[in-house]
Amino acid sequence: NLMLSDENDELGSYVKSNSMYYDDFGQLHMIGEFVNNQNETLKFLKIIITFADRSGNILYTDYVYSDVDIIPPFTKTPFDMILKGNTDLIYSHKIETESYYGTTLPQKLELSPFRYNTNYYSETFEIDGTIYNHGKNAAQYTEIIITFYDDVGDIILTKSTYSDLDFIYPNTESTFQ
Repeated sequence: NLMLSDENDELGSYVKSNSMYYDDFGQLHMIGEFVNNQNETLKFLKIIITFADRSGNILYTDYVYSDVDIIPPFTKTPFDMILKGNTDLIYSHKIETESYYGTTLPQKLELSPFRYNTNYYSETFEIDGTIYNHGKNAAQYTEIIITFYDDVGDIILTKSTYSDLDFIYPNTESTFQ
């Protein structure tokens, strides 16, 4: 049940966009977004990236797993890889993916509209919100993944946090920040 794709496989599943940025610690990140554009649920998505220099010589290959473990049909998930070694030599890259077919779990979680605050002094932002559990079972250790896009729809940043409560019981809510 292994499913393979490359960055040109737009009919099934593919990496829609990717870009690089340096974080506050000087580490180079490659972020991107994987699109599951098919009728099958995917799980355990592994993104394999091969980096090359100007001459096409392979510098190294590394991998990262997507931020979401189970990717339902016609949804997407971000990924964020911290690059290692001498990144000054990187000129090009090739992206491939591996995943398995899985089963979509029923989701009964709903995010409320959230608040976005910018602290211009510290050059940070903060997002506050509430997540509701409309299901029959408790949601455990709920991760909220927030993806930011530029004006043409390409991913520029992804961050995550967890709900303030470890267990969100049926018909209750938890805040997150």
